Amino acid sequence: MKAQEGIILQQQTHLALLEELQQEMRSFRHDFANLMAGVTIQARDGDLRGIQDFMRNTSSYFDERLGDEIKNLEAVSRINIPSLRSLITSKMAQIQRAGVQIDVEILYPVISEGIRQQDLLRSLGILLDNALEAAKLSEHPRISLVLLQTDTELLAAVANSYASPPDLVEMSRDNYTTKGKDHGTGLMSLRKIIHKYPGCVTGMNLKDNMFRYEIRIPL
Repeated sequence: MKAQEGIILQQQTHLALLEELQQEMRSFRHDFANLMAGVTIQARDGDLRGIQDFMRNTSSYFDERLGDEIKNLEAVSRINIPSLRSLITSKMAQIQRAGVQIDVEILYPVISEGIRQQDLLRSLGILLDNALEAAKLSEHPRISLVLLQTDTELLAAVANSYASPPDLVEMSRDNYTTKGKDHGTGLMSLRKIIHKYPGCVTGMNLKDNMFRYEIRIPL
């Protein structure tokens, strides 16, 4: 029952995101009508440069207001596992409410977990929660999520900005934390989950001021 309640809550979050996007579209349509009123005068006066600037600025304005949200929701729609799609949507909403930019990249349909569904959900939940905690402390908070399924494996990778580079050696040890006593069980729990599945591989690296943790799950 608790699992069902969680899925219902996540689906409600998904619907809330769609409704928010719909409201943004309405707002953009209203703004666009005002912008068009201005460019009509430029067209009448033969101001070609002004019209070109208008088109360039309008495209940038659209991308800034709606581009990322549409791209992320389109990516999430490629997840054909309802519970996983609901989890990602829920985490996206949580991350956005915290004022952190999130980019989701899912190029191909995700149709197989490779491990027990509950374990995959727990693993991604841990990674996204940790990423949010770290990203919130950075100057330009940002998180990226990549899910890439091939014929042989499912790659799940979460990257986040940080205030200072983490120590990868220390992070590989159980109970590592920067948050004090009785914390640091997230990555330890993740390792216990992954160790149950022969062939699963994890990795960490730092690149372009982002910390990246990835899981490769054979199918």
